[in-house]
Amino acid sequence: MALVVKDRVRENSTTTGTGSLTLSGAVSGFQTFSSAIGNTNTTYYCIVNGAEWEVGLGTVSAGALARTTVLSSSNAGSLVAFTAGTKDVFCTYPSSKGIYTDASGNAIALGTPASATLTNATGLPLTTGVTGTLPIANGGTGSTATAHTSLTTNVTGTLPIANGGTNATTASAAFNSLSPLTTAGDTLYGGTSGAGTRLAIGTAGQVLTVNTGATAPQWSTPTTGTVTSVSVTSANGFAGTVATATTTPAITLTTSITGVLKGNGTAISAATSGTDYSAGTSALATGIVKSTTTTGALSIAVAADFPTLNQNTTGSAATLTTARSIYGNNFDGSANITAIIASTYGGTGNGFTKFTGATTAEKTYTLPDATCSILTSNAAVTVAQGGTGNTSATAYALLAGGTTSTGAYQSLASVGTTGQVLTSNGAGALPTFQTSSAGVTVTNDTSTSSALYPTFTSATSGSISGVSVTSSKLTFVPSTGSVTAPQVAASNGIFVNNMTIGANYTIPTGYGAHSVGAVTLSSGVSVTVPSGSRWVVL
Repeated sequence: MALVVKDRVRENSTTTGTGSLTLSGAVSGFQTFSSAIGNTNTTYYCIVNGAEWEVGLGTVSAGALARTTVLSSSNAGSLVAFTAGTKDVFCTYPSSKGIYTDASGNAIALGTPASATLTNATGLPLTTGVTGTLPIANGGTGSTATAHTSLTTNVTGTLPIANGGTNATTASAAFNSLSPLTTAGDTLYGGTSGAGTRLAIGTAGQVLTVNTGATAPQWSTPTTGTVTSVSVTSANGFAGTVATATTTPAITLTTSITGVLKGNGTAISAATSGTDYSAGTSALATGIVKSTTTTGALSIAVAADFPTLNQNTTGSAATLTTARSIYGNNFDGSANITAIIASTYGGTGNGFTKFTGATTAEKTYTLPDATCSILTSNAAVTVAQGGTGNTSATAYALLAGGTTSTGAYQSLASVGTTGQVLTSNGAGALPTFQTSSAGVTVTNDTSTSSALYPTFTSATSGSISGVSVTSSKLTFVPSTGSVTAPQVAASNGIFVNNMTIGANYTIPTGYGAHSVGAVTLSSGVSVTVPSGSRWVVL
């Protein structure tokens, strides 16, 4: 944000009060504040509304001017609460901010500045107009001496830290002067933005780690211990020795047990021959080896260890001494079994029944648990068996019962034609398709004086598929044309009547009637209203 002052900047505003002004655009021939000064920049302004005026420093934004600082005004130098009206707002150069020369050419309104930086100033005598020393950075020597100051010859002592030095004359002393370390054992690390930071010394045994946020080192006590010595304890059948027990232990395990070892899940011991293991066959003679059931010891089998397979000298390997029955057939081994397997043993009881079926996997076929006949594929299934008694039927024809209760079904001789109906021909004959001759006779009844009950169909076209007959709540008298119902509703909300009454009419006794409109009675026509009845024309 910069202070900008430009010529011919002028706009109007109708804003009231002491707040920021909403600018309505440049006056003809002038610039807007936004285009000339630039948004976010500040400028000197003047606001005039009749006798109300204000001069100050304002901040420009798009189409608006904030009254930041009031320099002078019609309200004793304070913000003016502008009243209604079009204000003239323009860029100005306040007198309190102006610099000008008097009649002698001297600058006026500078006052006595505490300090100043002159750029490209001319005519300023350094011998009389300037006091002090001119720094080297500004083209001087930084000294009142006639020659440049040499830090190696003209400066003695040490340069304080406050003046950019180290306050020391050696490197180690300079490091110590600038270092944040204060205690022996402290650690120096880079803190925020790499600034040298002190980590105080930890305690004995602690190790250097990083804090939880991973932002700085810290001393921490380790959670693991140190093995200082290793030894072997003789137990459970084991003993041993350890070399270099306090540095890199080398453990050697030994045992005093000889022979075959056995374990019980905790310790080891010597196994017992004949109990825990077999002693082997190296000491045995040649023969068949057998084991003892209780100890597992091995020995050579003798003849008594083997059973006698056949002690009957009357038999032979080809026949059985005692014949046995196999599925109801006697078998002694002298010949093949060729007899039929009886049904009591799962057979068929004859040699002519053959079953076929599954070829790749086992299948289950469930037969009825009763005596029955199996239907064949070469004869018609009778009615008694649940069939029709026929091996064929007429295409699309209907089936009818046979001539008896168990007789074969009969096909109707014809399938009929479109529109025909199935008609009974009485007992002892098949029904046939015939053209319907029945119909409804319609007459114009104007004489019946008794109440009739209207009948309604369930269809608006085609054949009548059903009817609905009203009760006595809806009646029609043909002789008079009177329709009686407890309630009549107009679904479209409109009841209509003829505007001309063309026939004599007598309102029934005890009834009320109404007509709507300018009703006209035809010549010679009358409407009779009996006593107790009423006719209203709306």
